[in-house]
Amino acid sequence: MAEAVADHAMVAKYADRRVPTFNLSLSPSCFVIPRNHLLDRRQMLQATSMMLGGAVAGCGASKEQQPTPTPDERRNVPLRILLIGSDRDAEAMERGWGAIADHSLAIETIPPTRNDAGTVSEQVLSGAKKCDVLIYPLMLASDLEASEAITALSKDEVKQCDTAGELYATLRAGAASYSGKNIGIPLGAPQPAIIAYDELPDFGTEQILTWDSYDDLVRNHWSGAAGEPTAPGWAGAMFLWRAASNSSWLFQRETCEPLIDTEPYIEALTQMQTTHAAYKTKLQTPDAIWDAVTAGELQGGIGFPLIRSEANGEPAVIRSLPGGDNISRVLLDPFSTLASLSINCRQSTLAKQFLQWISGGEGSAATRNQISGMTNIRVQVSQSDSSANSSRTPSYDRWLAEHLTAPVNLPTLQIRQGSFYYQALDQQIRSTLQGEATPKEALAEVAMQWRNKNAEIGTDAQLRAWRRAQGMRG
Repeated sequence: MAEAVADHAMVAKYADRRVPTFNLSLSPSCFVIPRNHLLDRRQMLQATSMMLGGAVAGCGASKEQQPTPTPDERRNVPLRILLIGSDRDAEAMERGWGAIADHSLAIETIPPTRNDAGTVSEQVLSGAKKCDVLIYPLMLASDLEASEAITALSKDEVKQCDTAGELYATLRAGAASYSGKNIGIPLGAPQPAIIAYDELPDFGTEQILTWDSYDDLVRNHWSGAAGEPTAPGWAGAMFLWRAASNSSWLFQRETCEPLIDTEPYIEALTQMQTTHAAYKTKLQTPDAIWDAVTAGELQGGIGFPLIRSEANGEPAVIRSLPGGDNISRVLLDPFSTLASLSINCRQSTLAKQFLQWISGGEGSAATRNQISGMTNIRVQVSQSDSSANSSRTPSYDRWLAEHLTAPVNLPTLQIRQGSFYYQALDQQIRSTLQGEATPKEALAEVAMQWRNKNAEIGTDAQLRAWRRAQGMRG
């Protein structure tokens, strides 16, 4: 009798949420909801859960037999998220999650300052074990794995997240997997494209085959009214994208000796410096270039949208970079977004539900389009929740999908203290573009800093991290 009274009180608590009270003396099959009573999906689930709980309690089960509520069942405990992103990103995430779930989110944001990657890294490592879910730059994966701050997902857990569609092969290999383990779920992978306000001159092929051809396009067709991402924090990534066709990639595989000061990289930076001098507007970000080209303020350049819901439409031309037709040489931005479970996650079931939702689950498309750096990541998108319905960049989304199909890709700086290596590179690339150093001098300085950091960390430890970034186990 006491249990029945308690059940009536629980149901009455929800009366102001338009959930009707029920006669709990009846069997579950006798519950009737008036036709004129409106319930949304979340309220229906809540009411059903209460009804079934009341029926079980009325079947003679003693209090001693009732299980103690798990942390996942304590609805007043928010899911703790550590997000490398803006407050606007966090607000969009909270709104989207609140529309489909009862549990609240407690989001701590760390500004995504690309030109101060070292500080971002320190803040992430400091807070990684104080949250349930981390959303962070890809290049921090090695440090988080080495410090045992994140926990890998099992095959079954990955399969559950994949109910919204398979990850693009490039993201499965280059972001979700590290050292043969599923360390997290990628949330975005924007890639640079050559874009133009008007149709391009006929190069005899769909691709602009060389960087010399691109330089000619900038100077003679666009008359310098173009740009590429060279703003602080972006110059290092743009240089790596230009150098991605090099056969020897960043470090010697057997010794971890830096290769960044070898002739192919010097040539790539020399070409970048030459073209940069022709741009009328310098130090731009990729999204600013995208918007300027779309509006006709620039004739062309290299760019991509960062917040797809805010993009001002699309340019007339979207093409791969020189060498970009070789999709096995795709390089992910070191700041591409990855989500992982903290080793100290206290609400594992809820956290996995969140990962499934934010990585493309039902009801997430509009939210993802509002968050910087998030892109489509899955081969199939639910027909009822297609991101194309709310994305302002459908042509770019299709181009990106084709670009991320190869199961082999170049590893980004997923090494120990990768933020240091990236920051050293970005500073020296900008130094070259500003005329403060020659390409050879700048890359020699980068190689020296990288070499010294290898010695500080331990060459063997760094070599293991570099091999793990390429899918090996150490």
